[in-house]
Amino acid sequence: MQINQYISNSAYEHNFSSQKPQNFTSRNAMVRELDDIVRITRREFPMSSHTYLEHHFNLSNDACKKMHKFNEGLIGEVRGFSSIDSKPNMRIIKSLETAKELKVGNCNEYARATYLACKLNGYDDVKFLSLFAYNPKTKKIRELDHAVVGVNFKKPTSVDVAGVPTDVYMRTNDGIVLDSWKGYTGFEREVTASFKNDRIFGKLKDGEVMCYRESRQMTGLNRDDLLYLKHKNPNLIKRPKFSLKDALRWLVMDKKQYEYEPMAKHIIETYRFNSGLKGAMTRDELTQFLTNKAYVSQRNAIIKMQDDMHEKHCPTAIIKNVLKQIGRKIFE
Repeated sequence: MQINQYISNSAYEHNFSSQKPQNFTSRNAMVRELDDIVRITRREFPMSSHTYLEHHFNLSNDACKKMHKFNEGLIGEVRGFSSIDSKPNMRIIKSLETAKELKVGNCNEYARATYLACKLNGYDDVKFLSLFAYNPKTKKIRELDHAVVGVNFKKPTSVDVAGVPTDVYMRTNDGIVLDSWKGYTGFEREVTASFKNDRIFGKLKDGEVMCYRESRQMTGLNRDDLLYLKHKNPNLIKRPKFSLKDALRWLVMDKKQYEYEPMAKHIIETYRFNSGLKGAMTRDELTQFLTNKAYVSQRNAIIKMQDDMHEKHCPTAIIKNVLKQIGRKIFE
C-alpha cells in the first residue's frame, strides 16, 4: 500500500479581516519562496510517519497497521541512536542523516530538516518552534505535541506561567510558519487558525489560546557543521553556490569529526520481521544475516585500526595533517 502524505492547502479557509493592511504582493512572494523550501525538504527527506498514519488512515487495514508498527518502533530507535551522542552537533547530524537514510520521521524530524534547509538557503532568522496552548486565567501552559519552523518571528511575548515569565510567540503579522510534516506554509495567523480547526491539534480547552515556544535543539550547529551538511545535502539548496572561502575551509576541515558508526542494519531488519512487513526476511534468513553482520563488523574494525595506524606513521599523511591544522587555525 502506498502511503501518500500530501495534504491540500486548499482544505483550509481563514478570515483575515482583523489584520492590518499589508503589502501582500511582497509578503506572498516570501511565502512562495519558503513553500519551495518545504517542497525541497519533503523531496530530499521523504519520511513515513506513524503519527500521520494514525490521523489520516484506517489502522484496521492490515497494511497500515503493519506500517504503523514498523514506523513507530524505528523512529524511536532513530531518536535513541542520535540522542546518546555526547556532542550536541553530532546528535543533530546523526538524527538528520539517519532519518533521511531510513525514510522515517515525525514532525520533529521534518522540522529539523526544514530548519537546515532554511539555513542552507540563506535565511538567518529561523526558529525551531513547538506548538503550545496557554490559558491566561489559570496561568498554565501545555504542549500540543507538534513541531514546526518559524521565519521572521521577531519579538516574543512574555506571559505568566505559574508566576514565571515565559517567552512565547503569538499574533505576529510577519511571522511565517513552515510545516513540512503537513506540506504546508503560511503566515502565523493563517497556520494557527488551521491548527485550531484541526482534528489533531485543535483540542483547546476553555480559555486557552495557541502559541509557539522556541526550542534550542538546533542551535548546536556551528559554521563547520553547516558546511558539512551543505556538502552532504546539496539538493536542499535552491541555488547551490560555494564561495572560494568555503571551498578552502572545506579543504582543511577535519572531516573525521563527523564519522560515526551508522545505525546497525540488523535493527531495521528485525523491525521489518517483527512488524510482518511484506518482503521481510524469514526467521532463518534473519538469523543468518545477524551472524554475517557480526563477522563483517569485526573485520571492519580490524581494517579501520590498521588504516589508523598507517596514517599515524605515514610521513605524507603527517605532513598533510600538519598543513590542515595550520589552515584550520587561519579560519578560526
